[in-house]
Amino acid sequence: MPSATATAPVPFHQLVDRGISKPGRYLGRERGALHRPWDQASLRWCLTYPELYEVGASNLGHVILYGILNRLPGQLCDRAYLPGADLAARLRQQEVPLFAVESRRPLKAFDILGFSLSYELGATNILEMLNLSGLPLWARQRPDVPFDHPQAQPLVFAGGQTATSNPEPYGAFFDFMALGDGEELLPEIGLVVREGKAARLSRSALLRDLAQVPGVYVPSLYRRNGDGRVAPRSPDAPARVVRRVADPIPHYATGLAPQVATVHDRLVVEIRRGCTRGCRFCQPGMLTRPPGTWRRMKWWTLWKRA
Repeated sequence: MPSATATAPVPFHQLVDRGISKPGRYLGRERGALHRPWDQASLRWCLTYPELYEVGASNLGHVILYGILNRLPGQLCDRAYLPGADLAARLRQQEVPLFAVESRRPLKAFDILGFSLSYELGATNILEMLNLSGLPLWARQRPDVPFDHPQAQPLVFAGGQTATSNPEPYGAFFDFMALGDGEELLPEIGLVVREGKAARLSRSALLRDLAQVPGVYVPSLYRRNGDGRVAPRSPDAPARVVRRVADPIPHYATGLAPQVATVHDRLVVEIRRGCTRGCRFCQPGMLTRPPGTWRRMKWWTLWKRA
């Protein structure tokens, strides 16, 4: 079993004090935060947004998935963000791994570590967070052992618009990729991982099971042909990986009231997904097509004409 030291909370007050800029970024005490008991969870997620807290806390998709996972029986979901340069330097100086904001546990203590890959330039921030966490950057370097092994490390995955549009440039860093909308996909992933954890499956065996979930792409199970196309290495991997699509449900959103000003300093509720403008340069708009039902499109057109 992993040692108690590896999963114990970090010395938070030793790290975050008046010498750290905007310590409210790391408190994890927002109004609306969902705290689940660590010891009572059989599966522990950490969803990370590879930007400063002010940006990550403003991302509605990040907050929606956080709320959904925390409402699943027996599961826990915490959050983490890219620390400021001052805290990152202190973490390295004191040799303390990067931690989640609510439980204050090291990221490597979780079962599943998910990154939002919303745009291409965020990839380097993901590598910085993995390095601060003490986790290998390359997926192939993570031990192929069950979760209860002393050398066990979390499954690292990425989701978001950039991961969905072209996962190949980033595939070597992740154990798997979640393609498309995550509202229904992530709970299915959690079910498979929870069963695999109970059965003491190795990392590679668990990834083969995850590859059967529609919307999950496991890069290690595929290879690129000479013409650039991706093909499975074995019959265990599906020949085609689909993108998951989910309908937005307004009550999914969990309103968080941050303790510092965020870039979108307002309450946001999603009522529809997609856009009728169809701008070619907009990656989310091109991926979320069609933007809605005909009735919604007609309403939008009439409103614009008015």
